[in-house]
Amino acid sequence: MSTKQGGIDFILGTDLTQKGRMNAVKEGLMRILLIVDPTFIVIDPWRIQTWVNSAVWKTNPNAVIVSIKINPSRLQKLNYGNEIVNVHEGVYYLYNFSLHIIARYDWTREDELESKLAYDKANAIVTYLRGHNKDPDSGIIDIVNITSRESDPSGGTQAGAHMARVIVEGYILAERPWRMRGA
Repeated sequence: MSTKQGGIDFILGTDLTQKGRMNAVKEGLMRILLIVDPTFIVIDPWRIQTWVNSAVWKTNPNAVIVSIKINPSRLQKLNYGNEIVNVHEGVYYLYNFSLHIIARYDWTREDELESKLAYDKANAIVTYLRGHNKDPDSGIIDIVNITSRESDPSGGTQAGAHMARVIVEGYILAERPWRMRGA
């Protein structure tokens, strides 16, 4: 079956890879985060209210939750440098992402910040992503403009949770193939 989008014909078929699609990119980023720290609880929904009173905090009070938010992609214009030129035909997509690193305050450390755990985990993520910014299986070819900042979590003190949140943001460049070149 052939269809038309943006003035370019491409073939839809069962062999068409999911590389570069939003779900594949999100799953690739989730895999990368678990490489950074296998103890992370990586979740898809980025809002924290559902986790404040959850069993996660009751069974493991030192758990660090990393929630992911990826904004819908922006199709890059098909001009020089934005069209895939290797084995596949397709385009590059740019995703804006944010990771919300959520950890309980550590009241036992009087000489350090209560939110030190969240800071340390966010720094580990940023450091890792700057050196390991590819995931060929999901189509991620680069992760750029990585920044981090502290944020006061809305509802973070509900039910005595006293959570810290550090947000890591950046852009993911992914290739989204349509079909094999010459097919």
